[in-house]
This record gives sequence, structure tokens and C-alpha cells, in this order.
Amino acid sequence: MVVATAGHFNRLGDLVPGTGPSKDVRGVLPAGTRLNDYEIISVLGQGGFGVTYLARDTRLEDQVVLKEYLPTSLALRDGIANVLPRTTDLGEPFAWGRERFVAEARALSRLGQVPAIVRVLDLLEANGTVYLVMAPAEGEPLRRRLLRDNILPPAVIERMFSSLLDALQEAHAAGLLHHDIKPANIIVDARGNPTLIDFGAARAAMAGRTAAMAASFTPGYAAAEQFSSAKQGPWTDIYGLSATLYHAITGAPPPSTFDRMLDDTYQPLAKLMPAGFSPGLLIGIDAGLALRPDERPQSIADWRAILPPAGPLDEPATFVMRGPSAAARTIHPSRAGTRRSMGLWIGVAAAILVAAVVADGALKLTAPVTEATDPARRPVVAQSRQQTAPDAAATAGMATTPAASDTPATPSEVERATVETARREEDTQQARESHQKTAVEATQSSAEAAARAAAQDAAQRQAAEEAQRQADASAAKAAERPPPTAAELRQQAEKAEATLNLSERDRRRVQTALTALGHPVSATGYFGPITRSMISAWQKTQGLPDTGFLDATQFATLGGQVPPEAEARQAEVALNLSDQDRKRVQVALTALGHTVPTTGYFGSISRSMIAAWQKTQDAPATGYLTAVQFAALQQQAAAALAKYDQARRKAKEP
Repeated sequence: MVVATAGHFNRLGDLVPGTGPSKDVRGVLPAGTRLNDYEIISVLGQGGFGVTYLARDTRLEDQVVLKEYLPTSLALRDGIANVLPRTTDLGEPFAWGRERFVAEARALSRLGQVPAIVRVLDLLEANGTVYLVMAPAEGEPLRRRLLRDNILPPAVIERMFSSLLDALQEAHAAGLLHHDIKPANIIVDARGNPTLIDFGAARAAMAGRTAAMAASFTPGYAAAEQFSSAKQGPWTDIYGLSATLYHAITGAPPPSTFDRMLDDTYQPLAKLMPAGFSPGLLIGIDAGLALRPDERPQSIADWRAILPPAGPLDEPATFVMRGPSAAARTIHPSRAGTRRSMGLWIGVAAAILVAAVVADGALKLTAPVTEATDPARRPVVAQSRQQTAPDAAATAGMATTPAASDTPATPSEVERATVETARREEDTQQARESHQKTAVEATQSSAEAAARAAAQDAAQRQAAEEAQRQADASAAKAAERPPPTAAELRQQAEKAEATLNLSERDRRRVQTALTALGHPVSATGYFGPITRSMISAWQKTQGLPDTGFLDATQFATLGGQVPPEAEARQAEVALNLSDQDRKRVQVALTALGHTVPTTGYFGSISRSMIAAWQKTQDAPATGYLTAVQFAALQQQAAAALAKYDQARRKAKEP
């Protein structure tokens, strides 16, 4: 549905201002042909799905655009006007496609109030086919403007992007996909207002249903799923619009998805950082250009959630700055958590302290009673006992000596015995007094220790009670304050993540984990709006405040949830294997009994063979190679690789 009033279109569908109708166009209705109330003026364009005409509404004397359903692979014109299936076998698919064409026209007619979608005015049946009547769109195709200007100013791109987002969201809500968004299908007026034309839902449906109807896509703007039988959806249109914006920003479309599947040379806008654009917008376009459909936003609403609002953004808040200022930040726990836990923990600490004091006091009270607990006094007591025992024995011996002797003692012997007895009694008395003195001192020491322990116990109990009173007062004061707002929680979380000071590798691991857990984001190592929104989504699944920033605990939890396959995939991405490296891997696998074609592309066959080899190594069968496994594989197939390298060198020789 290529339309315009500023000029006409050539056979490729490009607006050529100031030219007349296309020449040498066969199988079209001639000028002057009447279709009900519409008279054909000229041919605007012709493609494999139909013919577009500029016509005049004879009732209102206004120009309109007619789109004729005429798939050249299924039908032909019989004579001047009638359209018939080429063969009887193609009658059913021709009729089915006509129904899809009508259904698409009806869906578009319900979107007549959406500014950026071409307006459908009428639908008529004639000549064995159907015609869609549309209002002309003022301006020129974006493709022609890019050929002239190369790139567009940021303000024009932002205006165009905002309008196209609204258009696609309304179209998708009506169950209508475009399937072919590219610069040639966007008309831009002098004010930068776009109009999306040539919806291809019917064309895509027919291409998927019958081999006679070949799909037609423009390299650089078509998503990977459009080259296969994979399911298409809003994410397909998101890729086409992202590729179109990429062209308008850089001056060239991104590499085709087919080339990217073999060797992805795509240059992310987040790294190019063209002047005048907000980082959030650039990263949003990068997300829309993810090669895998499940890695792109799945709807326009999801895409809007991670894109900046219209106009320039103050983006630095989404960056985590490194350096001394970041290192000096500290983590501040939430007030709610402080209120709940402070009183409890102080009470528990006080109870433990009191128990320790009581136990310590009991030890001190009982310690002096036992002789063995005081090494300083142990020798004195032992010496007293050692002295007392011989003295008693000697006294007993003196008492029995006279009776046992038959010889009378002389005066001198009696005197000496008396003196010795007196001396021993004196020594015994001194030992007894010394023992009594030691016992008194021990009793006094025990009493003093008990008094000190009691005083210390009372002081510590008083300190614990005071600490508890202060904790209760703080908790009561905190309870009077309102709970933290979402902005305060976000600020606290941002400081917590800044303290982590995550490396680029850590950030890639976070993005890989998020993608593996169903929150798709490209592993760029940069945390922008997309990553922040995916972190918030993950936090919701964990019952956490969805701040979009990670603290140390959340970072560890998220890392622990990464499936082994995602970790292995990230490890292989870090290897950055060249095309030749991949061929050597395939040669090595084949030599080891895991046959795989030597293409240099790792598809499902190569992945399954890598997994089979990993099983022989007692390693997780992820299908992705780590650096260690890559080296081990080459070592095990060294002989085969040597022959392969030799053959390559000979092939290069003249």
C-alpha cells in the first residue's frame, strides 16, 4: 500500500517527485478504467502481491489510492480487467489469500483514528478480485530521504519513533502485524510525521501457507524468524522498526540476520553513542535488534517500559559510577528492617551478657574455697600439713620412750628430752597459727571477690537495662515516622549496588542470569533502562522491592539461580571464537567420532555433538565450550587437526 500525493512511485515502490505514471507496466488496469465510483488515473506501483493505483473519487472529486489484490504467483489478468487463478489447483489458495486481504483491510479500517497508519476509506469487489481504497499519505518515503540526507536529526527520529510506537501498539492490539517495516514503507511529511503503509499480514500468511507464494523480505530489516518457520509476533515488527531507526541514525542498515547468524558484526548503538541521542533510546534500539526473538521485547508495551520518554533524557542516573566516590558509599538498611530487628537483637545481647556475668561471678565466688584454685597459697598449706604430721609422730614417740626402756634416764638426757619436747610443741603451735591465718585470709579474699562480682553484675545489668530502654525509645521514635517511599528505597538500593562496584564481567553475568530466568536482556556489560527493568521484574518474583538495583545478597542469589547452560553459553561468548576456530572444533569433533559438517557455524548439530563429547569427559552436556574444554578438544584431536591445517596450507599454495 504505497501511497503519496507529492509524486508517483516507480516499479520498486520509491517515490519519484514530479514524474508521471510508471512506463512499461504490464497486467495493470489502464487509465480511465472505472471501478464503481472510482476512476483510475495512473499506476503508482506493482509488486508480487498486487498493483497500486492513483485514482479519483468521482463523487467527492478527491484523489484516493487503490490497492488491487493480484498475487502474480497465483493469478493473472484475463483480458483487460478480470483476475483469474492461473490453474484450477491454485483456485483455493487464491480465494484463501483474498479472504486474508479483506480481513486485513477490515482490521486497518478500525485503526482510522491512528495518525501514523494509512487510512482505509472503502473496500470494493470487482473484476473477480477486491480493491482496498485508502487516503493518500503526504510526504516522501523514508528510504528516499535517507538516500538524500544519509541520516536524520535526533529530534526528527524521536518524533517519528513516538508516532510509530503508538501506531504499532494499536495495530497489534487489533491483531494486525505489519511484517515488513522498512524505510520504503514509511512516508514522512515535511514536519517529520510518519505514516506506516503496506501492511503485509495477508502476504505473510499466504507465504507461510503455500509454496507458490514466496516470502519477500528486505535484508537488514527482516527478523531471523521471517527466514524460517518460527513463530512471528510483535517482536518481529519491533526488529523491523529498530533496524529502520538504526539506519536513520547511522546512515546504513544493520547486517542482515542471516549474516549475523554466521558472523555477527553488528555494532551496538550503545557503543557507537552517536551525539544527540539519549543512551536509553540507543540501548532500546539495540534490544529490539537482538538476533533471537525471545531476547527482544515481546510487545510494544514491554518495549515502552524500557525506553525513555519522548525528548532528551538525563541518563547519568542509570550509570553506576566507578572510582573513589563510588567506593566510599555505604549500605544503609531500610528503616522498616531496623525497627523490626533492633530491639530484639539488643534484648538478646543483653540476656547473653547477664548470663555470662552471673556465670563468671559464680566461678569467682567458689574459686577461693578450693586450695587447688590458688597456686600462690598451695605451697603454704602443703608445708603446714607436712610440718604437723612429723610433730605429732614425735610427740607420740616421746610418750612411749620411757616405758619401753629398761634403763633409767640420766638427768642430762631428761633435760635434753624436755627441751626437745618444748621446741616441738612450739613449732606445732606456730604451724597451727600459720594454718589458721591462711584460712582467715582465704575467707576474706572469697568475700571480697564475691562483693566485686556482685557489684560488677549490678553495673552490667544496669547498663543492659539502659541499652534496652534506649532501643525501645528508638523503636518508638522510628514507628512515628512514615515508611520509606519508593524513591527512598531506590536511593538506598542504588547506594548498595554502588558499594558492590561490579566489574563488566559481573554485569554480563547478571544479564545472562536475568535472560536465563525469563527476563531477557542483552549481555552488554552495561546497566541501562532495559537491564534495570529486568532486575525489577526479577525482584518482584523474589518478593523484594522492585528498585532495579542489586545489593550484595541479591547479587549472590541471582548468580546462584543461573542454569549451567547459560553460564556455559556466556563462557563460550567470552572465547570469541573465529570462523576458523569453529571449523577446527568441528574437525576435532568428527575425528573423535562425533560427526558434524565443517561449516564454521554452530547450529543444532554442532551443539548436540559438543554435548555428546562433553559427556565423554564427565562434564555437563551444555553444548557450549569453555576455554578449558576448547583446549582439551584440540589436544585430543591434534593429529586430525594437523592434517586439516596441512591441507589448508596446500590449498592456499599457488
